[in-house]
Amino acid sequence: CGTDYYTAPEAVLAATDPNVRYNEKVDVFGVAATMVTCMAGPSNHIAVMAHFEHGAAVDQAILDMIPCEVQPILASMLSAEASSRPSAYDIMQDEIFTKAGIEVNEEALARGLPLLSS
Repeated sequence: CGTDYYTAPEAVLAATDPNVRYNEKVDVFGVAATMVTCMAGPSNHIAVMAHFEHGAAVDQAILDMIPCEVQPILASMLSAEASSRPSAYDIMQDEIFTKAGIEVNEEALARGLPLLSS
């Protein structure tokens, strides 16, 4: 179902309970977990992985390991509740991306093509 450390809680539950459903928001969680791991740096890798291994919701101790500019969006992406996580489209509308000049290509989105343009 995925690498334990990067797998959304609902996907972990679905592996043992066929009544649990999940959607594309599992990927949002996985991307955020990967980003936090990379941004926290090698010296914090074990602490971050241990945190995710136990299925804990993201907390301030983990967020303090990453740049403050990305803390809000990553915290929302790591929400334990899938319904609280932003969609990929919503993430691309975040200030961290718009300030960098990265925009969602609305025409491509309508046609099902890659979302990014710059």
